[in-house]
Amino acid sequence: GIKEHTRSAGVAHAVILATYTHHTIGYASNREIEAKLIDARNQSSDGLPWAWGMASVNYDDFEDEVIARQRLKALESYFEQYPDLFIGIKLAHAHQAVSFEDPIYLGVYDVAARQGVPVLLHTGLSPFPNTRTEPEFYDPGTLESIIEAYDGQHGQGRVDFILSHIGQGDFNAIEHSLQLAQKYDHVWLELSAINRALLLGAEGEPVDDPTLMHTYILEQIKVRGLTDRLI
Repeated sequence: GIKEHTRSAGVAHAVILATYTHHTIGYASNREIEAKLIDARNQSSDGLPWAWGMASVNYDDFEDEVIARQRLKALESYFEQYPDLFIGIKLAHAHQAVSFEDPIYLGVYDVAARQGVPVLLHTGLSPFPNTRTEPEFYDPGTLESIIEAYDGQHGQGRVDFILSHIGQGDFNAIEHSLQLAQKYDHVWLELSAINRALLLGAEGEPVDDPTLMHTYILEQIKVRGLTDRLI
């Protein structure tokens, strides 16, 4: 079904994501994505796979060091076993109720650095129930210390960070997304889920304006010379 959906849109290849967001919108496990990637139907006429995958991690009970080590080892095993199929890590902090800078969870970035894969991060306000709405869970401005630490120059290795949704819904989260892409060459902007009106203004006030965000965001990407950083 996914393959036919992309074909109907004229898309030759896809990336499918594992996500452990079972407290909000449901989940797709790493094993489920693995099964799709190794399926004989995952091929294209150009000799490449039709789809690649991004693995994720279940953050429940991660404060238990034994559980954390086991899950990080399992996460890394997908890149070791299928280096041509798994191409990145997908995280959704607002859905997983994990703040960007909580040190308990930084081992995921170490896995990404060792394996040389990017991390795709949910940013911005989510319309789905039970997602966290405090800035530390969705505003990438609170992620900057981590981005700087994993720039390849501070001993932590290099990780490319992809800011999915470009902070949508919150003016400050959008601005921080753009600023991070301007400041760091390992930060990328992913254009999806921004066909909505802005919810919060620069002072954190509710915004009652039906104008869709994508017009402003695309304009700013052009003005700031970030078109080559946009996915």
